[in-house]
Amino acid sequence: MKKVLLIDDKVIESANKDVFVYMVDKWSSERIAEYSDLVDISRSANDYFKWDQAGNDCNPLFNKTEYDFIFIHHSQKGDSIIPSNVIDLIKRDFGDKLVLFSGNIRENFLNTENFGFTYRSIQRQKLWDRFREFLKKSDILNEWVIEILYFDYEKHLVGKIMNLLDHDSSRDFINKSNEMKHYLKLKYVEPGSSKYQRIIDCTDEELVDELRKL
Repeated sequence: MKKVLLIDDKVIESANKDVFVYMVDKWSSERIAEYSDLVDISRSANDYFKWDQAGNDCNPLFNKTEYDFIFIHHSQKGDSIIPSNVIDLIKRDFGDKLVLFSGNIRENFLNTENFGFTYRSIQRQKLWDRFREFLKKSDILNEWVIEILYFDYEKHLVGKIMNLLDHDSSRDFINKSNEMKHYLKLKYVEPGSSKYQRIIDCTDEELVDELRKL
């Protein structure tokens, strides 16, 4: 489990117009503090990327394998931290590891454009509301699970388990599935415990109700 990178140049309006307050300070104090070892954060894209304004070239100033996800504020007002033509180069290079965000960006869990660019996008408020949960639950699972940002993840997992039941998957297959492992781990149900055994031993008809009781 490698780090994630968050680049946000947003300036927060303050009573004193001579003082600039940056959103990264709020990220650091209100969302990331407990998990600072998992996140690198910056308000300067130039710390991490070097590009020419014509959009012919953009190079990361870090090893591409250094981060599992890269979050970049991409303003929809035409004043983005990184020009759109350069963002296209970053989309090409980082694919679904790239998550663009802004106040009114169109949300895409996974977007594939006509030009073959695959990337993700999320509205700023949703990212802000769910980022700490994303850090906490991914840390519990010991892997980054991007779905946590987009969905009610436990409900999402139960839905997937229901789908496996509907398709007549065997209980052994379901019990060993990542969906079941993730759900039980997030509910702090340890293998060998009485709760765990109750889930394993219940019938298919009882399974979803038992999971929802946890």
